[in-house]
Amino acid sequence: MRLAQFLLSACLLLTCAAPSAVHAQSADLRGTVTDAQDRPIPSVNLVLERTDAGEQIAGTSTTVDGTFRIDAVPPGTYRLVASAVGYAKATQTMTLEANTQRRVSLRLESKSYGLDEVVVSATRTREALGSVASSVSVLGPQDLQSQSAVTGDLGDMLAQTVPGLAPSNGSLSNFGQTMRGRSPFVMIDGVPQNTPLRDGARSLRTSSPEAIERIEVVRGASALYGYGATGGAINIITREPTSELEGTTEVGVHGSGADVSESFTGRLHQSISGREGGVGFVASGSYESWGQFYDGRGTLIPQDPRGQGGLAGADEWGLFGKVDAPVAPSQRVSASVNYYSFRQDLEYGRQPGTYGETPTAATSTGILPPKNPGTDNIVGQVRYEHTDLLGSEVSAQAYVQDFKTYYGYSTFFPGGGQPLIESTKYGLRLDATTPLGWTQGSQLLWGVDALRDQTAQPLADGRTFAPEMTQASAAPFVQLRVPLAERLTLRGGARYEALSVDVVDFTTLRPQFDTDGDGTPDQRNDVEGGTLT
Repeated sequence: MRLAQFLLSACLLLTCAAPSAVHAQSADLRGTVTDAQDRPIPSVNLVLERTDAGEQIAGTSTTVDGTFRIDAVPPGTYRLVASAVGYAKATQTMTLEANTQRRVSLRLESKSYGLDEVVVSATRTREALGSVASSVSVLGPQDLQSQSAVTGDLGDMLAQTVPGLAPSNGSLSNFGQTMRGRSPFVMIDGVPQNTPLRDGARSLRTSSPEAIERIEVVRGASALYGYGATGGAINIITREPTSELEGTTEVGVHGSGADVSESFTGRLHQSISGREGGVGFVASGSYESWGQFYDGRGTLIPQDPRGQGGLAGADEWGLFGKVDAPVAPSQRVSASVNYYSFRQDLEYGRQPGTYGETPTAATSTGILPPKNPGTDNIVGQVRYEHTDLLGSEVSAQAYVQDFKTYYGYSTFFPGGGQPLIESTKYGLRLDATTPLGWTQGSQLLWGVDALRDQTAQPLADGRTFAPEMTQASAAPFVQLRVPLAERLTLRGGARYEALSVDVVDFTTLRPQFDTDGDGTPDQRNDVEGGTLT
């Protein structure tokens, strides 16, 4: 600091030592900058360069009245360059002689910049964001990167950036994180992540942030996807291949000064992407190990004994791969696999405190959370796209999702038990966009969704809590879009959902009947399965 102050003072002294001798053999430059209507332009950047060497001699900017001045310029031939946002760059060449004052005038022409439109797929077809009637938020790579520097929790990232989305509860579950008070529908590349037959409330913890290209969030109820999108839709779009070969390695560590070894959290991400001969590929892997959490006083934060609280003591894995290739003119095929695993293994539990006396504490001898609550999720999909099939733009997708999530140990079940949800989905999606020619941009979006979802909620020891249920559905839909004016578009459509749910025979886990008359249920209930339509 002292050295910097010394050098700064020395420079100021040298600058002020003998200005009169230099100025006596120099020229002064004065001028104005205006637009095409001769109105002064403030804050224009001006640079004075030597024409022979391109060396920058001086720089300044215009004041509020569009004027500028540059003093003590050595004699010679110069190029004056003026630039400002919204205007084309202007230059003027001049020769300055000693002991003179030169006046110049520059005029800047307006320039419009063509920025790339943000194109979203929130309406099941590619559409410019400015023409989407719904309220849409788009989180791009820069948003995700800046948020990941603070948290690795996708629920937290969205809560900080998406208006109308409730805050994350900071646990393994996204229960209660609603959109405008209702549950959102979560997808990965259009593949449903919700488990409506047994709501797992972990749809936002199904993918590693490193595998995500962007996230599109549509607020408000929508019938375009069905599946209970009453609060809106969150479509997580995975990374696309880059045009050139790129590789990335990221390593991050952090912790708490209260106990560095216990709070140590490490993160590693490796990816490679590129394109060769029209074939693109992406491969990435990530691992994060979460340490213990401490509060501002340096006290260890206790975890929920049900295995729902916090991320401490967890190992998070993510593997992702995608490839796409052209198969013919106007046709392309892509395939991807996204694997995500989150497992928690805690050594500390919660020791209840006494109100007003001692707070709840974290201890290795208290109520310990169960081993390995968390989630395993695999999403695989193949997509075929044709930009001109009988005059329509067509996209067909086949997908599979295998989802399993473990919850905490609970005494609600007879003898205690740890529940889990298993869900396997197979689905087909067909979207077609047909231009109508009525007005510019008028089109008909039509297609069909088909899904088979098999879900059950057993206990980890093999007992059945909720039986196996299989939902089969088919849903044709159609939507009309007609622009009536520059800022007025008419939309309307219909969706028909035909579904059936098949439930197997099962026996209740808890006693339901009192057979000996002592007032306490002592016999379990046999339930006959069937099909609901």
